Amino acid sequence: MAEPRTFKLEPPPHMHGEDIGQFQRDLTGRFESWGVHKIVADDEVYGPATRKAAQQVCKGLGILHEVAMKNGVTPELRIKIRHIDRRTPKEIDRSESASAKEFRAKLREQFKGLALANVQVTSTAGKPHWGGSNDVMMGFVEPFMVKRGLPIGSGKRTPAENDAAGGSKTSDHLTTRTTTAARDFPTFQGEDDARELAKAMGISGWLPNVKQTFSLSPVDGHKFKVQILWGAAIDHGDHVHVGISPA
Repeated sequence: MAEPRTFKLEPPPHMHGEDIGQFQRDLTGRFESWGVHKIVADDEVYGPATRKAAQQVCKGLGILHEVAMKNGVTPELRIKIRHIDRRTPKEIDRSESASAKEFRAKLREQFKGLALANVQVTSTAGKPHWGGSNDVMMGFVEPFMVKRGLPIGSGKRTPAENDAAGGSKTSDHLTTRTTTAARDFPTFQGEDDARELAKAMGISGWLPNVKQTFSLSPVDGHKFKVQILWGAAIDHGDHVHVGISPA
């Protein structure tokens, strides 16, 4: 068995692996324990967004991230985040300070509601924003679906990974499409979830078993189009697929 790694932010391609996915889930769980509706994308990639989330969690837990993360996210730090009773007495005291409580309160306020109007868009191509499409995905779609109980499935894929998954040659999943975002949400009962997501995004006329593309109202001044696919007749009977691209 491989020794536990220290996660470090490296130039693309970033570190990736199942252990990073578990860490991302731990971060999301810590946010949830504070009533903060922030989802850390479970994409198994240690990129800038995951590092920022780790810094926020450390601060909320009274851990000095400037010191604890100086050389990366160590296995020891990950244990503290997962098992908060492993923190030092000083860290526990700091987590109960007025400043730490205020920080968590500000996070709750910042991520208190799910609304497209609250999403901030950065339209640069490639990771991590994918033309701003991934900002909409992470800032609204993923939290909405997770809140409904769906797991986060496949996201961006290399052409080889897309071929192995049987994906379309023009799929929004493809990393060669640098301004699109895509996410699958595994479920065998996804019709209601897809319908409610469409409704929440201001889409009318959504239907199962039909490949449709809809325009969204501008998000942070940017225009996008979205696909929400569900139904066995279109080979989406085991997951809801959401694809987003600039309009």
